[in-house]
Amino acid sequence: MLKIRNAVLLLGSAVLLCGTLFCTVADRIGFDFPDWMSVNAKHSNLEGRNYTKFPKATVDTAMSGKFQSGFESYVSDLVPMRDKVLLTNAQLQRLSIVPMSMMVGYSDYPTFFGSGYYYDSAYNIVRAIPMKKENIKTDAVVNSIESINSFVEAHPELNYLMYVPARAGVLELDAHSGLVSDAAGEEYVLDAISSKLDENVSLMHWSPSSDSEYAEKYYNSDHHWNIKAAYDAYCTTATFFGFGDDLVQPVETVSFDDISFYGSAARTGLDADYDADGVIDYKFNLPAYDIWVSGEEKDEDFVNSADRYEQGGWPRGDFSNYYADYYHTDCPQIVLVNKSEDAGDKSLLIVGDSYSSCIERLYLANYKNVYIYDPRYAKLTLSEFVQKYSNIDDVMYMTCYNTLTNEKSACNLR
Repeated sequence: MLKIRNAVLLLGSAVLLCGTLFCTVADRIGFDFPDWMSVNAKHSNLEGRNYTKFPKATVDTAMSGKFQSGFESYVSDLVPMRDKVLLTNAQLQRLSIVPMSMMVGYSDYPTFFGSGYYYDSAYNIVRAIPMKKENIKTDAVVNSIESINSFVEAHPELNYLMYVPARAGVLELDAHSGLVSDAAGEEYVLDAISSKLDENVSLMHWSPSSDSEYAEKYYNSDHHWNIKAAYDAYCTTATFFGFGDDLVQPVETVSFDDISFYGSAARTGLDADYDADGVIDYKFNLPAYDIWVSGEEKDEDFVNSADRYEQGGWPRGDFSNYYADYYHTDCPQIVLVNKSEDAGDKSLLIVGDSYSSCIERLYLANYKNVYIYDPRYAKLTLSEFVQKYSNIDDVMYMTCYNTLTNEKSACNLR
């Protein structure tokens, strides 16, 4: 029986390899395959990466095994309908996982065997499985906090706030899900931050108090909060800096429900077997402003694409990252300049990641200049950035736990 199984697997692998190579060669000599087959595709929205290029063949790469490894990855990425194959494989695994979960009394279940994500059937959510304490990179967090402290000591004249948004995987409510033992929870992460953070930096944190609030204020297939939670964060942080009486108010809610937004959790968890998100946003009456991205002037669509989306101008590709497209992709630095004569003269520096993307422009209601610095991608250290823009008054760190574990962040935050 074992020999028969091995023979079938070998035959299937040979057919897949030959079929893949045939499609690749046929496409390159001019045969027109339909788009849905994704023959010779260069990028996968599902996996969030560019496909592997043909590896360079040298004696050194062959002897070290790099060529063989690269070639294996290259051929694997050539498989027609690769995204569909990955999704179908996960679907087949769930045919076994769901009944087993039901048998032991769980309505939540991993999206495939060994997945780091689970599906919550009660709220139609896919999110990260809670992390164990042993997997929390507290040493990396401390490195970033020590870098922050060094910057604060060098610039005692500035006002500081650290606002840590909640992110699935280290939610306090996750600790009771029963999916893992010794779940870390948020207090474990916050303790690692607060135990080392300079006393001149005020620490704030917000987290949904229940699964229902999480479902309301986060995208159901993505790790990001939606505008409901993000706007609350703006109100809290702007009030901290003294603008509680001058908060910009939403004038309208806009929802783009025709979009099928399967975010990072759905993509990494290989689960799109439920209703997708749309995109929800608030409209505000903000002063006119200029936008500069790494020294290049941009129009308003770069930081908020409501007008384009109202005209149907959103990406049509499966698993497109609508959060990044609607607000903005990760950038080393962005400068927003309030053009109003009543703007005052105060400036805010936001040391952020993608969580701040959806509300950065709102602070223009309170500041003349808003500087956004992403330590994961910046080419300048934070100290060098502040030397370049020396008129900063307030500094707000708005990053999730993951950004504080980033090695480049730790280096740049000094």
